[in-house]
Amino acid sequence: MRWIAVVLVAACSSGDRRQPREPSEAPPADASVSVTVTATVDAATASAPPDPPPDDPPEPADAPVVFEVAQSFPGIDLVESVNHARHEHGGKAASIGHASIKFEVRDGRAHTIEVKAIELLRAHCREEKWRDRTRLKITGHEAFNWTSSDPIAKGKASVALPANPPQRYSVRVQFVPVDAYQSCDRFGFAVDLVVDRVRFKTELPLEVMRFEPIRD
Repeated sequence: MRWIAVVLVAACSSGDRRQPREPSEAPPADASVSVTVTATVDAATASAPPDPPPDDPPEPADAPVVFEVAQSFPGIDLVESVNHARHEHGGKAASIGHASIKFEVRDGRAHTIEVKAIELLRAHCREEKWRDRTRLKITGHEAFNWTSSDPIAKGKASVALPANPPQRYSVRVQFVPVDAYQSCDRFGFAVDLVVDRVRFKTELPLEVMRFEPIRD
């Protein structure tokens, strides 16, 4: 029994002196996985929408109002001109005694404006063509700076806009007053205009508004 025990101890001691096994290396990563992931990221990046452009900067508060040009003449433009009148519902009709025509001078030179003839136009609000055309008797012309209510020039048959840096003017043609009552109607002016001896016929809108009286 003693001899067997010795053999067992020797065997254990011999086992302790053996070199430990080296750990096995990890298997190499699958190259196809890496390539596939990279390709997927690149495709996603390529298909991503571009960044939106920055918003346009806001216009300054004092930016000039832009008016549509109705007709251009040498050095001066006739721009959109809307006239207004109002009356009380059930009261007297609006009395209209002038029409304003707006111009924008581009060359800074003097220009002569003449209205040879003007008509008041009227139609029902559902009619496309004018039903009534009333010729008005012209009594004079006045010219105004754009933002002023004081005339800068007057004339019976025509009026001259002065030579100034480019700016806007309003020409008021005066006539014997006529009445206009709003009952689902539309109105306008037909104007036979001469600008520096260039003749041009046009129509100007006239908005007649009816308001309700204040009741106690």
